[in-house]
Amino acid sequence: LIKFKSYKNILIVCGDIGGAEIISSFVLEKKIKFKGYLTKKANQIFKKKKIKNEIINLETIKKNLNKFDLLITGTGWDSKYDRKILYIFKNKGIKKISFLDHWANYKTKFYYNGFNSYPSDIITSDKYAFNIAKKTFKNLNIRIHKIKNYFISQTKINYINCYHY
Repeated sequence: LIKFKSYKNILIVCGDIGGAEIISSFVLEKKIKFKGYLTKKANQIFKKKKIKNEIINLETIKKNLNKFDLLITGTGWDSKYDRKILYIFKNKGIKKISFLDHWANYKTKFYYNGFNSYPSDIITSDKYAFNIAKKTFKNLNIRIHKIKNYFISQTKINYINCYHY
């Protein structure tokens, strides 16, 4: 898979709660240090999990496009946060990874301002999502990965810790 430790300047973008839950759990598991462009609700999820990061705004991102070497986004359907950043980084030669957090509207998750701005890699966390992504993006140069759903495994651990004294 992807060697996250080899990247020095990581930007994480989350526009909705689903992506924030999955990506924050992934960040916790992999101990990733990053700068974040997050909605208020997404930021609350990262804070709840005690994930430390530097929150930056869109203007700072635009001024520093060439400083980032990895972009990680969610794929919020009704949030333009993720799609807008993928569009801004469209022609930048960096690795762009998007996490899919459910099974619908895969192509529209990357459509912004009249263009498709696809990532270099898509991460799914179950067999069904993986198969849909493989089929949906088969004619594009996008690597599709299936990884463990750290959000589910962390939720199970938290549940066990809460109810087993």
